[in-house]
Amino acid sequence: MSTTSSTAERLGDAVEAGRDRGFVGRGPELAAFRAALAGTAAPIHHVHGPGGIGKSMLLRRYAREARRAGRRVVELDGKSGEKAASPIAAVGDAVRDPALVLLVDHLNLCDVKGTREQEWLLTQLPVGAVVVVASREPPEPPAVADPGWAKLVRVTALGDLAPAEAVEVLAAHGVPAARHQDVLSFAGGNPLALALAARAAARDDGTPWTPGQDLVATLLPQLVGELPSPRHRRALEICVHARFTSEALLRELLGEDAPLLFEWLRAQPFVESHPDGLFPHDAVREVVEADLRWRDPDSFAELHAQVREHVFQQLRVAPENRLRQSVSALGHLYRRDRPLAKWLDEDEVPDASGAWLRLTDPDETDPVIAAIWRYARENAPVRPGEHLGVARFHGSRRRVLGEVLRSSNLAWSYLVLPDDGRWDSCLAELGWPRIDAGEHGYAVFAHDWRAQPAAAWLAERSRAMLSGQVVTREPLARQDNLVVLSREEFDAAVRDALRTFRRPVANPLDRSRVLVESGRSLPELLTYAADALLGERGGDKLHRAVTVTYFKAVPTQEAAAERLGVPFSTYRRHLAAAVRRMSELLWHHELTGTPVLTTRPSPRTS
Repeated sequence: MSTTSSTAERLGDAVEAGRDRGFVGRGPELAAFRAALAGTAAPIHHVHGPGGIGKSMLLRRYAREARRAGRRVVELDGKSGEKAASPIAAVGDAVRDPALVLLVDHLNLCDVKGTREQEWLLTQLPVGAVVVVASREPPEPPAVADPGWAKLVRVTALGDLAPAEAVEVLAAHGVPAARHQDVLSFAGGNPLALALAARAAARDDGTPWTPGQDLVATLLPQLVGELPSPRHRRALEICVHARFTSEALLRELLGEDAPLLFEWLRAQPFVESHPDGLFPHDAVREVVEADLRWRDPDSFAELHAQVREHVFQQLRVAPENRLRQSVSALGHLYRRDRPLAKWLDEDEVPDASGAWLRLTDPDETDPVIAAIWRYARENAPVRPGEHLGVARFHGSRRRVLGEVLRSSNLAWSYLVLPDDGRWDSCLAELGWPRIDAGEHGYAVFAHDWRAQPAAAWLAERSRAMLSGQVVTREPLARQDNLVVLSREEFDAAVRDALRTFRRPVANPLDRSRVLVESGRSLPELLTYAADALLGERGGDKLHRAVTVTYFKAVPTQEAAAERLGVPFSTYRRHLAAAVRRMSELLWHHELTGTPVLTTRPSPRTS
């Protein structure tokens, strides 16, 4: 009997010693508890926080501290399976002991009939007793606001460990230093996620560490709990993917029940508020996203595209003082895109000066700018209404990216950097290859936004990120081999394409941006341009004129006027207006990259 007892004591000591070694941080919480034991601070503590944040570990440490101080400790865990367990029954005759320390974990699972029963128990305790309760949810507002309890209760929202403390946890578990950043990127400062990830990453085989699905499956229910419905799951997936989640984002992606879903998210213990919206704890973000990427890659890709489009459109209309935040929101979606993340993460200090030049006329005074103009003229000249964008000096790369992505009628953008080779491969992978712009001591990197508009560039970055493939573009190696036409050349090409509609021949529009981006044949594109006239006032007359003339192939214009039942002069006026308006619609897409022809409109009735 003595041997068994001695063994149990030794094992117990070993367990306690291991817990002491594994306990990291929580200095303010320990100091407040020790002050409560000494009678110099509030005797009642309510600790709350999301799953895995370390509430149970903290209460075990409290119990050890209290016993070392000679206190009588009563512990109750609502998660033990004894649903009927009650703090009142657990305290028993210790209710009159001023040395009592009552520790209640998972309060929400205990058999407590609300605030009144809790208050009754607390009022029976003698002065000197200390009570700590822990739950995922904070106490009810009336309980906190009650002036009778104001000086007796301390409410603590338990948060993540600090970065240095998280590293200490990894070191205690023997994780090699080379793997610390990989683990920290996944687990953040969540103690449970850190501990479990550390066990998986402790053995260094020389490869980058990524969380396995066993780890993700273990952590998911611990951090998030049970979700009410598939709609709630999707709302959470949106929240973990976006940098910040607003009700407007939920409404755009999920519809009219967005307000209810937003309120549900805001009430979750693992979600916090920010002036720009809601955001989850790091570990929850990583675990939920890793689970979706593995479980349903197509759904994840769809979600990414939807959130990306919303954030991109927000960036395009953001005021000047919000541009940097908008780019950061977009960059968050690409935090796993190695070259783009490197470009944005190694940003210079925000207070640095910069120059984003919007050039419409050649300038020979600056040799770098002169070389840029020569390159543009020799390869793909700027058309009327377009301009060049040049980051001549830039202190903020986020600002440069924001200017590029929100610029209208931007033909080329150029980055001018020190000629040290540092960014050559990274920018080439981003589609901004280095160009031959002369000898002037600087490296110049260029992108033709007519060949690959901003939306298409972001889509390409998404495909590269989700597939893990590297995309590298050489100067002017445009996969679609687009041509750059002047407005006069474009209008002439539209007229020629209409004349040869029924027997198509080679046309400059075959390699135009508007045709390539539409995904249609040239006759189909012309048909859609004509149908777009039906959505405009008086457009039905123009539509009939161009349809009868070119799509129905009447032998002569006189025959077309006769078939339409209008005077020949009226017919000619309608036809000219139709061709001119169709060309305007197509040119708008060609110049700005903004599609104006998406669905075939219904004919107007008035």
